[in-house]
Amino acid sequence: MTRMVWARFRSRRRARLTASWAAAVVAAAGGCFWLSGGYDAWRHDRALDTVCDGDLAAGQVRALFPDVELLSRGGAGGGGDWYCVASTADVERDGRGRVAVGIERADGSASRRDGEGGAVPLGHGWTGSFAFGDDDRAAVRHAAVSVLVDCGKGSGDGLLATVEARLARGGDFRDARTRVRLAAVLTETVTAYAERTGCDARTGSPVRDVPAPADRTPRPLGGAAGTCAGLVDPATARAWGVTTVAEHPRTPAPVETCGLGGPGGTPLYDFTALYGPYARHEQRQGGAATAGAPRLTAVCPGAGGTARYSAHPSSDALREGAPPLDRAGLQAALKRFADRSAAAHGCAVPVR
Repeated sequence: MTRMVWARFRSRRRARLTASWAAAVVAAAGGCFWLSGGYDAWRHDRALDTVCDGDLAAGQVRALFPDVELLSRGGAGGGGDWYCVASTADVERDGRGRVAVGIERADGSASRRDGEGGAVPLGHGWTGSFAFGDDDRAAVRHAAVSVLVDCGKGSGDGLLATVEARLARGGDFRDARTRVRLAAVLTETVTAYAERTGCDARTGSPVRDVPAPADRTPRPLGGAAGTCAGLVDPATARAWGVTTVAEHPRTPAPVETCGLGGPGGTPLYDFTALYGPYARHEQRQGGAATAGAPRLTAVCPGAGGTARYSAHPSSDALREGAPPLDRAGLQAALKRFADRSAAAHGCAVPVR
């Protein structure tokens, strides 16, 4: 009997020691989790789902910055603008990642010109562009995406949404999946914002692919198939010395351009179409500075507002002493450029 009691005592004591040891391990693990920042990382990750009125496409932001702690902030700003910023934490400055989304009314004036240089139209039913940063050749870590979203049929009734991103060290926007993720951050965020704020948005479909940076290497005039196609006839091209083009695809975008050039791609004439806030920005800046250069405008539905179209000798050509301006020929070429672009955006026929 005594032997049985002693055995039970030892068994219970062993169980208590095991339980105490397990509790100590759990407590220690919890302490390590807390001290190592695990709790903060968990808290910040949870906050990403609700920050910025819950509109931020948190899943897509996490896909851009996997396995890192993200700090986020944002909401309504001044003048009715909305913004949201998420950045990686505890990383040296030159390796830190950041994504910033901004949404504003389309009847305002954009603060900068997007859509030129290495930009490509976003496509998939969105009036947008994906612009690549001017990084070194080792990696392209900077990019920006812009979209115009209609909230109704009234001219100017819509939104301009933009996202700017800097990838953490090791990221590269030359990767096709990374480009798609950044585009999705913007399109999903602006869709959620529109639904919450009562904008009856006409949005595009999910972005499945984004082209690589636009190849703006001049090509022969006869091979023009995008924004420069059919602007000048052979006789006019000879008179102007035009033999090459630098163009964008004909997919609608907030900013569309065509550059006509001479041998070797020497810039001669620039054609530009601007929609929504980008047109208003150009108007406030005074537009094309060349005296006598033709301009046209068109009334567009929704975010397109009043579009502006211009054609003028390139700055390089002016510096090198361009020949007298063929105003009639340039006006005719601009009319063809503007008519085609306006039709793609659903705008009225462009007029002076």
